[in-house]
Amino acid sequence: MRRLVLAGVLFGLTQAFVGCAGGDDSNGGSGATGGTAGQGGSGNGGGGGGEPLTTLAAEDFCDELAAIACDADQGCCDSAAAWPGTGEGDTQPASCTTTQLAACRGGLGKLAQDPRTGYDAEAAASLVNQLRSAAGGCWEDQVDYASVVGIFKGTGTEGASCTPEATNTSGLQLASLSCSAELGCEIYLNASGEARGRCETRAEGICSHPLDCAADAWCDASGWKPGVTGHCNPLKANGWDCASDSQCESQFCDASKRCAATGPNRMCLTQPYASEVETDAPNLYFRMAEASGSMNDASGQGHSGTRMGDAASLSPGALTEDGDAALAFDGVDDGVEVAQGSIDASGGLAIELWFSFPETTFGEEGSPSYPILTFGAGDSLGVAAVINTNGELYVNLRDTMGEDHELINTDKKPSHTDWHHLVINYDGFLAETYLDGSKLAGLESVFVPDVSGKLRVGFTDAGSHFKGGMDEFAIYEKALPLGRLLEHRRIAKKGPARSWPVFSWFQ
Repeated sequence: MRRLVLAGVLFGLTQAFVGCAGGDDSNGGSGATGGTAGQGGSGNGGGGGGEPLTTLAAEDFCDELAAIACDADQGCCDSAAAWPGTGEGDTQPASCTTTQLAACRGGLGKLAQDPRTGYDAEAAASLVNQLRSAAGGCWEDQVDYASVVGIFKGTGTEGASCTPEATNTSGLQLASLSCSAELGCEIYLNASGEARGRCETRAEGICSHPLDCAADAWCDASGWKPGVTGHCNPLKANGWDCASDSQCESQFCDASKRCAATGPNRMCLTQPYASEVETDAPNLYFRMAEASGSMNDASGQGHSGTRMGDAASLSPGALTEDGDAALAFDGVDDGVEVAQGSIDASGGLAIELWFSFPETTFGEEGSPSYPILTFGAGDSLGVAAVINTNGELYVNLRDTMGEDHELINTDKKPSHTDWHHLVINYDGFLAETYLDGSKLAGLESVFVPDVSGKLRVGFTDAGSHFKGGMDEFAIYEKALPLGRLLEHRRIAKKGPARSWPVFSWFQ
């Protein structure tokens, strides 16, 4: 029973997938490289290489897992910025291994070496063999979380004490793993009001703490404290609201707090921003790095842009830990133009970009407006986004019938002090705008946005021009889940994550 309990619910108290920037569904890439031999076993530590292990000492467990994580990341995932601590003459894999060893030893490694958890050296060897195989296939076969928990057999018999050292996540993890198979750690208050734990067979449908339900259920003990019980509920399908990973069948609650699917790239350590965007299949993607020549379409759809004026390269751009530059528009004659008919919005539309602008006086006579993008011109003007003369972000999803669908928030205006992430999202009924991860405005209506005309980025046919920086301009012929868009922003602001999910489950 306890194995099922932990397999399903440890996710909810930790950020299980913070290290995998790949998001929902994507392919992993080419096969992983062979690993460097770990300290504790015969053979290579990652990427599917080496002879199968038959036993693995607890003190060597993290060496094997770190090698698997880093070898697979190097062989299967798109490379991002260099690892922190990588200096002249250092190799990136070595720095990666150092980082992952620290992550493992701070959580999973401690559990492996604690005598109360009953670490099983043969089960651990079997787990490493399983992970090597999965890594060799670039994580097309997902990691079996129950197998990770299964290396701990527990030493506490029925009635034995499993009182946690603390009632936080790590304390409850250790307490639960201390009980032998088929038992759970029941948390209760004694006569003095002190929290105590006892290894017991769990009562069906009742949870005494957040780690106390079977793998096909989650504990509703929100705001739990010792002495409070909850009920075990069936796991939720993708698309349902969630508060944590433990509530989802996929065991992933995304950034928008909805259960979502997973994919191989979520096991990557260093997925960069551009690869994250490309995972969501944009129909047009300008990285805005070209200081001369035509604007290359990184989506692969061939929608190259014609540069207007002589916009200069702007570095750094909007992205953290990314050497890719942005473009600086001068407000006079700069812009990018794309041929008409390049985008079809009949199945939905998402527009995503980063922008910045200099200190500007808005709200007075003669104040400028800064066009971000427009489709069409004159009487045939379609979808448009602009910073108006009041400094407000105004979006009009004008439709193919000529009707306006305006989105504006007069109370929340972008500042001149930072890069801003703008998202315009329409799924065929709900239209929303987001600025820096927060909703600006929304409306509900059925229509088809008019994107049939020429796309002008940073200027209008009437002669108005944007002044400031622009970066990472992408258009999708579909709405994107909010969780994906928030993940894009997270990577842009914080850089690629550095923690492997298997280690994050126990941190």
